[in-house]
Amino acid sequence: MANRIKILFIILVLAQGFHFMEEYFGRLWDELPYIRSITGLVSNDPGTGFLIINTGFVLFGSWCWLVPIRKGFSYAPGLIWFWTLIELMNGIIHSFWGVYEGGYIPGLVTAPFLLALSVYLSINMIRNGLAVK
Repeated sequence: MANRIKILFIILVLAQGFHFMEEYFGRLWDELPYIRSITGLVSNDPGTGFLIINTGFVLFGSWCWLVPIRKGFSYAPGLIWFWTLIELMNGIIHSFWGVYEGGYIPGLVTAPFLLALSVYLSINMIRNGLAVK
């Protein structure tokens, strides 16, 4: 697997970390009732639940990069595609939601970076013969 793909992946994970911070400080759970419900599964405080879930997600992405991706495990491309598609949807949804609301919503500032990085990573995956089959 090309080093460029490995680097792009960890940059995408780091961008997701910044995205979660923006959502946290913007109190995303106050904007979307289903987020409040999900965070309530791990904590009575929605902010704490949001931090726990999203910290776990970023830690999982970091582990993906540290172990299977850097070491070239056979399932590494699948993990990269999983992340790439999640971030692609995340970037698209936040962007359209911001347009629909006609203003700022938590996560809108970092969403274009997630979108651009996920598209660029997808292009690199396909160019390197790692397309989803």
